[in-house]
Amino acid sequence: MQIKLLSSRWGLLGMPFILVLAGCGQQEAKSATQVAAIVNGNEITVHQLNAALQSVNPLPASDKNAVQKQALEHLIEQRLLSDKAVAEKLDRDPQVMMEMENARLDVLAKAWINKTLSQQIKPDNRAAVNYYNSRPELFAERKIFRLHNVSFAKQPGLASHLQSEIDSGKSIADIVAWSNGKKISANIESATVGAEALPMGALKKISVLNEGELFLLDGKNFVTIVQLVASQHAPVSEEVALPQIQGVLIAEQRNELMGKLISQLKSEAKIENKLINDGKPTQIIPLGDGGKQ
Repeated sequence: MQIKLLSSRWGLLGMPFILVLAGCGQQEAKSATQVAAIVNGNEITVHQLNAALQSVNPLPASDKNAVQKQALEHLIEQRLLSDKAVAEKLDRDPQVMMEMENARLDVLAKAWINKTLSQQIKPDNRAAVNYYNSRPELFAERKIFRLHNVSFAKQPGLASHLQSEIDSGKSIADIVAWSNGKKISANIESATVGAEALPMGALKKISVLNEGELFLLDGKNFVTIVQLVASQHAPVSEEVALPQIQGVLIAEQRNELMGKLISQLKSEAKIENKLINDGKPTQIIPLGDGGKQ
């Protein structure tokens, strides 16, 4: 079981490292907090470990000890590296200082957002039930589909021609043979997908097909003929689906409220955008030129 506290081994470090680095040189307030480890005299507390573990999805009890040990090992390594950075005065490097300040501002912004939105966002069980009932193809009548797809790069008139071929009862083999004769390259693939993996428009079309039938998807860059090879019912119960739906609805509500909050803050603030002059972008000095024109 691997825990992803870092986006790469030591390339782009996660937030726990930023917080450790930002706190270098500052004496942590003494309290009754349990100590998880001590690195060169610096304590790593259980609170820090728990904060790091918050980014991990809930795990079975059998996995928790292993994940906790791995998370603590990451924090120890982070402390060792940050100590080396401070010893070499990298915490005084202008680029590092700027990144640390950006991280501080980001943490504060997220803290205020979370505090504000947590007071406004409330789970709505009735809305979740309505969502479940209004989308039977995703839940109560969910299916798993085995599909055969043939995609063509879009070109003028191709979609209408392929649709006429489908309407006349031509098979996928017939259509591929026609495209080969016209030297139109086709990408052929098969896939087994659940209803939730399909765009809603495509799902509604596939749901009413009989096995072996075709339909056309006219996309932005490709025209795709889809054949329903087989399907099987795989319903999701309301009990299983409702927690997931609540998460979706809360995320939608959060995004909507976020947009309103940002708009309100902008309307109340005095903002001078120095890179925009009379609605037009001004010339930007390229980075690294030392401010010289």
